[in-house]
Amino acid sequence: MKLLLILITVICISSCNFNDYEPASSSLPADQLMDITLDDESYIRLLENKRQDLEFAINIEYDNASYSGSIRPSGAASRLNSRWSYRIELDDGQSIKGLNVFNLSAQIYDPTFLATDVASYYYNQAGFPSFEHSHIFLRINGNDDGLKKMIEKVNVDFFEKRQLEVSELYKSGSNISFSFQTGDLNNLPQSSFDKKIPNDDNYQSLDQLYYALDSGKIRNETSSIDQHLDIEQYLRYHAVTTFINNLDAFENNFFLWKTTAVAPIKIIPWDFDWAFKRTGHAGLYGENAIIEIMLKDQQMFEYYKLELENLINNIDLEMDVFTIIDSKAKEIQAAYELDPFLSEIYDFEEEKEKLKAFITKRKAFINKELNDFVYV
Repeated sequence: MKLLLILITVICISSCNFNDYEPASSSLPADQLMDITLDDESYIRLLENKRQDLEFAINIEYDNASYSGSIRPSGAASRLNSRWSYRIELDDGQSIKGLNVFNLSAQIYDPTFLATDVASYYYNQAGFPSFEHSHIFLRINGNDDGLKKMIEKVNVDFFEKRQLEVSELYKSGSNISFSFQTGDLNNLPQSSFDKKIPNDDNYQSLDQLYYALDSGKIRNETSSIDQHLDIEQYLRYHAVTTFINNLDAFENNFFLWKTTAVAPIKIIPWDFDWAFKRTGHAGLYGENAIIEIMLKDQQMFEYYKLELENLINNIDLEMDVFTIIDSKAKEIQAAYELDPFLSEIYDFEEEKEKLKAFITKRKAFINKELNDFVYV
């Protein structure tokens, strides 16, 4: 019997062509499947250096075209997760979907992979510039890495494509205090923000904003907040972020942007996989140092309430939001079910319906509580 088993194994090895094996993900449309390859040594080093920004040369096959560039791990909390996020930079002159640099995000806090689509819609309706994004299924060296969100970087190209002026750009870290009064060196602007445009160490604009916020003076003063922050734009941001229960975005996950050297700071939303999170509750406003000052002012309080009213009265869930959810869900369902992580843990249809139910409840909560809303 032992001799027979050995004979069968030898015959199989000599006659079976394992190179003919096609993973199930090969059935996905060409515009959803991205194949990345790198040499074996680089692949091993990539896997060994998850928490470091080491870059490795890659080749990409996507939508029947070939590209070259580099890959490195990306994200903060995602680096501690079994599902990885990556930053891809293509070689000069190359672009995929008009992007030369982009993230492939694992969206680790979003079991639906639909939160970014819905959150982007709400922010767009409120007039915010938003990043481009799409779904792809990633394979690396023939191994299924899974469903990712392909996300545009906020950089010089981002503003040029939208014909927007940019004088300064800062990317937030986490747990931003917006105050010098904490006494914590880790909460200073230089520690809390990464200056992207221009790439220098001049943080005067944020210093001035922090001093103005510490003064508590909203308008009509030399150090007033409105000289350094576009207050109405910020209140729209805070209202949308509250409505979608994006708890990670009141002191984290945004960009601060100045159109000119003398213009007040504006905010650009970023990173939405925490949106519509069913654990934790923002109430009628999420907490940070800015909103605490704004809601004490009657005019700003009324403006903020009006923005919440616009979100519940001017956006139709069935016609607008649920149409987006159903359309995107249909587009990604096959890729979702092939994901080696998601499909083993979640039921996609069930998660999609939970998302709809949460948004419905969120709207009902704000509609019920808003008339009696007072800030104490």
